[in-house]
Amino acid sequence: MEGLEVLSGLVKGQVAVIIDDTVDHKEYSRGKDVSPQGNYWIYCHTHGRFERAKLLTVAIVDLSTGRTFMVGAFPYAVRKMLDLGMVNEFKTKIEMAREMLDVLKERFRVSRVVFDSWYWSEKLVKENVVSELKSNRRLLRVESVQGTLEEVEGHLRVGDLPPGLYYADLTLGDRVITVKLLVREYKRESGTHVRYLYTTDLSLSEEEIEEAWRMRWEIEDLQGTSRPWDWRTLRSGGGRGFRGTSRPSPS
Repeated sequence: MEGLEVLSGLVKGQVAVIIDDTVDHKEYSRGKDVSPQGNYWIYCHTHGRFERAKLLTVAIVDLSTGRTFMVGAFPYAVRKMLDLGMVNEFKTKIEMAREMLDVLKERFRVSRVVFDSWYWSEKLVKENVVSELKSNRRLLRVESVQGTLEEVEGHLRVGDLPPGLYYADLTLGDRVITVKLLVREYKRESGTHVRYLYTTDLSLSEEEIEEAWRMRWEIEDLQGTSRPWDWRTLRSGGGRGFRGTSRPSPS
């Protein structure tokens, strides 16, 4: 935790927390001595073999300077390992991310939390979140931000919506929440791709939603400039093992 204390002394303004996960076979993100700690093996189609995985990665962006700091990379197990008796203690990556987020909120002024669609959970989808929905996510009700009300039945999905900005009601656990949903088409060489970005902060504009979402790619760029993560070093900090490094955000 010492490294985190140093980082909190450097970053005084508001920050965005970026949460991601990656497969361990990438050279820039591999965790040394991971599998002896019970980490799961998955089949890598890129290399055509079984390899160690997975790593939960966390970074913060200093919103006043645009600098990105890697907080840590954390090997995690999957529930199948618990079922097979490979581990006695088990936390999902959602639970791990929630714990790390709580720790960061104690030390930083967190104004945004950014993660991808795999983290749709009542434990994480709370205030100030910017994320992405899967196209098959069911909608209970949707209304254009411009004020056109459209009542929909339960079969309508996010992927049915045309590009635009909406207020959408969705089921999260045992409750219903309202998010601001941005459906945006992006032209690429491979064709047109659609993203379904959402935020729990209903005051954000389209530009602010996209700007926050672009921060998520900072963690992958930062991983690319970082040395491999040593799981033994990470464990030395009470299981969290925060390590900080920085990289200027692109203008």
